[in-house]
Parts: sequence; structure tokens; C-alpha cells
Amino acid sequence: MRSSPTDALEVHAKLMPVDLQLQKICHRAAMRIAALPAAHPLHKRIRWCVTHDVRRHRSPLHNLASLFRLNPDDIETIDPVRQLPTYQRPFSTYIAETRQESLDDDAVNNAHIRVYTDGSGYRGQAGAAAVLYKGNARLKMLHYHLGPLTRNTTFEAEAVGVALGLHLLTRAVLPQKSTVALDNQGVIQSTHIYRQRQSHYHFDAIHAQARRLARKERARPAFSLTIAWISGHSGADGNEAVDKAAKAAAGGLSSRRKDLPSYLRDGLPASISALKQVHNARLRAEWKERWSRSPRFRKYDIFEDSFPFQGFHHVTRGLTRKQFSLTIQLRTGHAPLNKHLHRLQVVDDPYCPHCRQEETVRHLIHDCRHYNDARHDRFAAIGRDSHSTEALFGTRDGLIVLLQYVADTGRLTLIFGDVSPSNLIDDRDDPPQADDEGIHDLDWGGGGDPNATP
Repeated sequence: MRSSPTDALEVHAKLMPVDLQLQKICHRAAMRIAALPAAHPLHKRIRWCVTHDVRRHRSPLHNLASLFRLNPDDIETIDPVRQLPTYQRPFSTYIAETRQESLDDDAVNNAHIRVYTDGSGYRGQAGAAAVLYKGNARLKMLHYHLGPLTRNTTFEAEAVGVALGLHLLTRAVLPQKSTVALDNQGVIQSTHIYRQRQSHYHFDAIHAQARRLARKERARPAFSLTIAWISGHSGADGNEAVDKAAKAAAGGLSSRRKDLPSYLRDGLPASISALKQVHNARLRAEWKERWSRSPRFRKYDIFEDSFPFQGFHHVTRGLTRKQFSLTIQLRTGHAPLNKHLHRLQVVDDPYCPHCRQEETVRHLIHDCRHYNDARHDRFAAIGRDSHSTEALFGTRDGLIVLLQYVADTGRLTLIFGDVSPSNLIDDRDDPPQADDEGIHDLDWGGGGDPNATP
């Protein structure tokens, strides 16, 4: 209803306040402009605007540069073209179907040279490592400290780990078969992507090193290189060793500059993904602060899933527009019932048409004797939880019962039509998923999640 408070609707609809949303859009545009390659007409222009902060006749680029304190030279560059259409990878990739299959494959791996790589986000820092084995003997190891997670992500750290592993191979005398194993499927799958994307320069370096290896070993027709997935934290000796090394790298340990790949020697630019993530986290914190000052805050603080109502968003997935609208109106108290309509001067009195008590949301759901039969039939399915507002609005089963009860009463059918949850009956409670924006956790990329996907 139009009387519903805007801040409550924004939280329930998962929409930021408009000024924060505009900041998010402007920041995204600023990042895109700062990442443009040298061939783009705006490449020089944004740098001129950064160094010439004029007072009069400011362009939008001046405003963006000033508002977000841009330093384009410290931000990664995204090139529109990365590989030729005829490019063929000089390595193969393999992802096992299951965790156990990946461990079994590693146990029977007969490659003479095996490299294990990993990236880690630890205590707010990112690090990468690679360990080279010949047979069962560990020969070489490289570490690289990327910096704080506010500048680089663990997904990048995983990619840097692969680059370190290939760098070890370029400096070794290789037999016929070599493998590189890591515990992040997303990085492996990203080696197949050649379109422009954030952090692509790590994968360009991986392909460049692989081509260098292929040229070095071109006299050996039987030479092969495979990048494979291995389940993380599953007891594999090589993977456990490189995991410890990656945490040490996140703690600040780096190998000698001359031992590192050339593109890592002078440090890495800030990742657009990390910068967006940090900025979005600030916006979310500001939104949360505003919500905590709202007069409506205490009303919804009784729910377990307080801001940003992630549990509510999970519970209401799959609802039709009418079902969702009804749920929001009942939850906010701004529903077309006589108590509220009388306050808006739409009806003459606030009383229930059946029992002459004030018709509130609670009265409709719990108190009106006219609906005792419908209430008994439906609420018996959830037992004592039927008396809990949190259970009715905060669980999938409770919401299904509530919608069916409202449909049975027919009280709001004239406005909403049929809201019976026939489309939800087979979709009961499941654990809520993580926030899809991922802005509460700066550890992007998983850093060892065996099921990580891009």
C-alpha cells in the first residue's frame, strides 16, 4: 500500500535507498572508466581529470574522479581482446566429478613432475604459493604476498598460485608429463574464457607461461601439461603442504623478487572486484546504520533474520507477485484491513465485520472467532509455531500455512484474488543460501572450496 514506510519496503525488497544505489552505479561506472586500456579515447582523459581538479565547468569525469578519489594507474586494466580467434591452449584441464574421485586421481598420478598451487585469504591478507614435487620429493617452493583483501581477492590469489606453479615448470627440466593441481574449480574454468573480464591479466600470464613451456618442450612430442582440480582440505600431502605455504604467504612471506614471474615483481594493481566489494560493503554498512535509526527497527528486531533479512528473502523465493505483496502488507501492518483503512479515512469504522473488534493483522490471523474453523484446520500443521509471528513470517512452512489460511478466509480475495500456495507446497524449508552480492565477506573465490565455481 502507498502508506507503507519506504525504509521497510526497501529492506524487504532488497533494494538500497536510492541515493546509495546511485552511489553504487556511479562507482561501478568510475571503475569501468579507470580500467580502460590505453587505446580507448577516455584513457588519457580520466587521468587528466584526476590531475586537474578544476573548480568551474566540471565534467562528469571530474566529479567521478573527485568523489571516489580515483587513481587509474593503480587499478587493473581490462583489455577488450585477449587472444586470437585461432588460439589453442597448450595445456589440458581436468575436473573430477566428485571429491573422492579427485583424490583417487591424485593418488595414482604417475606424472614425474607434480605441482600443487593454492591461494589463501588469511587475516585480511591474500597470499599464493606453489610447490613442485619430483616423484615424492619436494624440490622447490614459491610464495607471493598479494596484499590486503581490500585490494586483491582470494580468487586472484588462486590464479597467482597457478602462475607461480607454471613459473616453476619453466625453470625445471621436464619429463614427458607434468601436472598442476589446485583446489579451485573456478580458476580452472576461467582458463577457458578469453573475453574481457576482471582480473584477466592473471590468466593472460598463465597462458603466456604455458606457451613458453610449449616452445621450450616442442622437441618432445610426448610432453603434456594438465591443470587439474583436487579437493581441498582432504588430506592429500601435496595439497596440504601448499595450503600451509599459501597461509604463510598471506602472512607476508614472499620469495625473492628475481625468482618470481616478471608480472609479479613490481606488485599488483588493485582489483576492480575487490574495490567494488569494499565500496558495496560501505554502502551496506551505511544502509544498516540508517535502518537501525528507523522507527520501524524495533518492530522487526524480533525476527532472527534481522537486517538485511536474508532469511526472509529465502523464505519468500518463488512467490507470485500477489503472494509477495500480501506477505509484505501483513508483515508491515499496512494491509487493507479496517483498522488501517480507518486510519487512512477510507472506511467509517475500524471494526471487524464479523465480531466488532478492531480489525488488525493480529486479529485476522489469531483472534477473529469467525475464522476459527479455518484457523484450526491450517495452523494444526505447524503446532505451537502457529502462535509465533516469527514462525509464520520467517519459515517456509509457516508462510505456506499463513497464505493458505488467508485464502481460506476469503477476507482479502476481492483485492488479491487466489493466494493459495499451491505453487509452493513441494518447496519446503531449506537452509538459506549466502548473500548473492557477497559483500559481507571480503574472501572472494573460496580459497579452497572444493565445489567453488566462477
